Amino acid sequence: MQPARRAKHLVVLASLITLLGGCGVADLDYTDKICSAEDPCPDGWGCVGGRCVRGASGSNCKIQPANFRVAWKTPNSIRWAWDPDRNLEPPTLFGRYELRFGPGAAPAGEPQLWTAEQNAELGQYRLNHTGADDHVAGTVTDGLQEDTTYWAQLVAYDNAGCAFTTAVVSAKTAAEPAMGREIVLFDNDLPPGSWTDPREVQLVTDQDLAYRGTSYLAYDPVCADPDCGNVPKLSGLDVPISMIDQDIDKTAFLELAVASAGTSDWAGALLALGPADTDGATFEPYTLTEGTDYRLWQIPLSSITKADGNGIGTEDVGRSVYTVGVIGNWEEGKQLRIDEVRIRW
Repeated sequence: MQPARRAKHLVVLASLITLLGGCGVADLDYTDKICSAEDPCPDGWGCVGGRCVRGASGSNCKIQPANFRVAWKTPNSIRWAWDPDRNLEPPTLFGRYELRFGPGAAPAGEPQLWTAEQNAELGQYRLNHTGADDHVAGTVTDGLQEDTTYWAQLVAYDNAGCAFTTAVVSAKTAAEPAMGREIVLFDNDLPPGSWTDPREVQLVTDQDLAYRGTSYLAYDPVCADPDCGNVPKLSGLDVPISMIDQDIDKTAFLELAVASAGTSDWAGALLALGPADTDGATFEPYTLTEGTDYRLWQIPLSSITKADGNGIGTEDVGRSVYTVGVIGNWEEGKQLRIDEVRIRW
């Protein structure tokens, strides 16, 4: 290159540097740029509803949960848990939770999104009607494939839309139990000697509304009080669980199909052990999300807490199940259906 031409190029280059020198990433407008877990927004921007929003960086969000982790897993469910930010004042600063989720050990492609539409607790900072200060600290993804790895990532939004995103964690669902490794507590008929309680719980025969088979238990609440906390249940079972043996705190889980016509802010499973129905063990809190489809609850026995604060374990192998039911807050006119209750391992 001739010296004169080279000098001219250097002048042009210097002019461009002067013109662009003050322009950096921070000066670019990323408003409404498409974003995802794999293609996040730059620093100073957050991904809200799949679009970049200025000022929504995770480091300055008002809510920042910690220790996102796997709490437990069954063949078709994984419970994801976290340590909630308990210092949010006022609580109205909370926006919502969102769970990004998918098959594999890490994100690949567009994630599935679990929101309050699937699990009502994801739309709440605290659970209502519990009688305690219960912050939402977990959620369950169900309907999964057995013996399959899934990843998840929690996103916590504050009321300004700022999105705090946790690290990705993964877990493999358990293998399906072998044929015959189950104790049936309710199928199509009431077991001999058993009864339903309260009286509004009835055995209904309707193949179209049963989860499987021909019959189910239907609970039609008659109380209009939003704190109505009756426990629809099946009692008088007296079913030994000794055959589970050493798997009771390893692979054994309670399984029941639940369909709710209304949303219960606080719900859980009841499994009362005898003798004489003396130890009401529960897993809570769940929430029941309004809908007509059954959700298949699978809860490890070791996560169902007895009155002494411990999960069901090897010390309980010689005992019997006397009662099984669903805890919740009910609304008049909103039916609850329970079907196919069993312990599997």
